[in-house]
Amino acid sequence: MDGTQDYFENIRTPDNKIYYDEIRGEARITYPAEYVNNNRHISGQITAYQRILMMEQLLQMDETKIIRVCVDGIYYYNHNIKTLSIFRDKTNEMTFNNCPSTSYLSSIFHEGENSLKDITFGKSRDFYKSELWSGQGGTGKTYTNIRDVGHINMLYISPSWKLARNVEADIKKNNLTCNVSVNARVLTMEFCEKLQEKYNVFLWDEVSQMKETTKNYIINCIKGKHIFMGDIGYQLEPVINNIKLEESYSKYSGNLNFYQWKEKEGQVQMNSSQIDNIITLTKDRRAKDCEELQKVKLQLRKFIDLSKYKKQQEKQKIRKLVEKYIKSKCERVTLETLDKTYKVTDMILASKHDIKNEYTLRFNHLDKFLVKNNSRDYSNSEIIYEIPSEFIKVDKQHAFTVHSIQGETIENENNLYIDLRNMFSDNHIYTAVSRARNLKQIKLIY
Repeated sequence: MDGTQDYFENIRTPDNKIYYDEIRGEARITYPAEYVNNNRHISGQITAYQRILMMEQLLQMDETKIIRVCVDGIYYYNHNIKTLSIFRDKTNEMTFNNCPSTSYLSSIFHEGENSLKDITFGKSRDFYKSELWSGQGGTGKTYTNIRDVGHINMLYISPSWKLARNVEADIKKNNLTCNVSVNARVLTMEFCEKLQEKYNVFLWDEVSQMKETTKNYIINCIKGKHIFMGDIGYQLEPVINNIKLEESYSKYSGNLNFYQWKEKEGQVQMNSSQIDNIITLTKDRRAKDCEELQKVKLQLRKFIDLSKYKKQQEKQKIRKLVEKYIKSKCERVTLETLDKTYKVTDMILASKHDIKNEYTLRFNHLDKFLVKNNSRDYSNSEIIYEIPSEFIKVDKQHAFTVHSIQGETIENENNLYIDLRNMFSDNHIYTAVSRARNLKQIKLIY
């Protein structure tokens, strides 16, 4: 209809779309139809019938003689077969003019012609809709799955953009086919449904930080194959918002104590229920050059196993044994020594925010920053050593909680300082220690 742009702006509503042509002075207004009549069921029935006929014909043939199956035709080496009436022999009219699929078939192969050697196939593995790949950090859980070219339309998902972009760099470096994202983007943001529908295979990393309720939602509500990767039962449990937790608990009417309520509501680390297949990797590649650190980590895991299902008093006794053991294996440094030896590329780990803040004040004269938002070149929680030229939020920070650094690896040339104050569980110490590549890197502050 004709009219001015101001007029059309006045009649715009959330239910319509208005496209204005300034040259002609007219607009096209569209409204969503209440019903869209079509006959999709007819074409669907024809397609289904066609598939059934194709399968019936294939059952009459020797599968070793079949070269290729198209939508409505079969290419095969000549052999004695029964041809159903719906098909006809087109040997004299045979062409290969239709385009081959890049996802499933790369070409037509005959003896003596094209070779399979130039084609990369995925490693043969049984299909399960959900899998848990467990094992300590550095055993190859993520490495193996992002390199499996048998996965089609795959998305890698981590708790943080920092870890996601580290994996993305590895994917690009090795010419792999996999997109990356983070838990919040796939699970809670406004467009999360579109991401959930877009991919076929989901790789969920660091799932020791995932709650049981989240895992159940993923398995039951998101279509596709789900591969969960993490060291459940040994790495730290997920961080839970204490205020929201207390509000929810206060509304609960019953006789459960706080910890029983947490378990009932799924506010605990995910477990292996509802998962179809569990694969446990044991070869420690992170500490492959340090046999002593491998032994220490295995012993700490044994302490964690020993502490499970024990009463609180018994847990405290085991906790003291763990601290005594780790002190006997790692070098101790005083704060005075730390002042002389610390460099910004080293890592200081603490149990709580107020303790880590002590070190930021102590080394405030040195430049080390934590990125607080995402941008094109930087990720939230990324550590940098100078203020970037582009506008991003940063905080000076020289120490980190064990939770915040989970999933990271400290390279051989840097030291890992661990403040043992208020390390509240065996898992806390194990998660901190397992960030290192060798035992000499680890220095204890106590």
